[in-house]
Amino acid sequence: MEPQHDIKALYNCALVCRSWLAASRLRLFSSIFLTARRYELFHHTLCSSASMQPWLGHVFEIVIRDGHAGVHNSERRSQRLIHDFAGQLPGLRALTLRSCDWKRRPPHPSAFRMLSAFPALRTLVLHSCMFPTFRSLCHMISSSPHLTTLRMSDVEWPPTPVHWHASAPVTTYTGSRSRPALTHCTVSASGPPRIRYEDFFRWLSTTPTTVSLVEFSCYEHGKAWSTSTVEFLSRAARTVRCIKQLSLTDLHRLPIAALVELRALTLRLDAQDPWAPLASAFGIFEGHHLRELTLENAPVQEEPQLSIGATGSRRWIQCSRGKTIQSSRS
Repeated sequence: MEPQHDIKALYNCALVCRSWLAASRLRLFSSIFLTARRYELFHHTLCSSASMQPWLGHVFEIVIRDGHAGVHNSERRSQRLIHDFAGQLPGLRALTLRSCDWKRRPPHPSAFRMLSAFPALRTLVLHSCMFPTFRSLCHMISSSPHLTTLRMSDVEWPPTPVHWHASAPVTTYTGSRSRPALTHCTVSASGPPRIRYEDFFRWLSTTPTTVSLVEFSCYEHGKAWSTSTVEFLSRAARTVRCIKQLSLTDLHRLPIAALVELRALTLRLDAQDPWAPLASAFGIFEGHHLRELTLENAPVQEEPQLSIGATGSRRWIQCSRGKTIQSSRS
């Protein structure tokens, strides 16, 4: 039973006996979703009772929401959590911050380096967050010593000053040459055109992520990838095994021959009749070891007219309704 699916059942189990209480708390504390009221209760429960503090070691995931529906909260509960529990959550592996506004009332710059106090953190999710500077975003990402997965959606920051240009050495932003070393990176912008990630990918191109990246996904409000996005992926080409949210236009901009480890690719089809350009794009994969090609937004009114081609010792096999094309041994 997953705690997020049946919280009430776990509460009832905790009332049965002492042995059930311990087992129930183990599940209840493993994954926690916090709002304003829940944060106060969470903090009071764990910090005011010595008997409850050992359960801090069983917290593996925290999701905290500072606002909702685009409305940001000035109480900055996310900042309080990072400060209040620094060094006390040794098992925290995943942290999700939603609708956090650090731009309106910026905290002390050191606040963005405090993720270093969570040594087990592997996954950081930032959704609809507003940073006071681009440097503060870099500090947050690079401060966690073992961070491997980053997911950002609709994250904003003010324009980068000229003297902080993102092509500067990585130490200009983080003071470290060893972080971040991401294996999974997902970036998306569903909002207005002002949300762009050129600076972010220029900076990421100077980090060890270029030799550790395994899976990459980028969607910028239906736009073609920026030049800095393509350049970043070109730098990381030798380790990437999976690319998602790639348009047919951007496909021709990538150094496919350099993507020697690429095994899975997701193409985003935006044209009304994408089958002809898709068929012509198959030549790019001649001699490549790609194993799976997934199509998103594929029209389903009629079956696509694509011939099954060969790639080395594999064949392209077309699935029903043109949703997925995979390759297998012929």
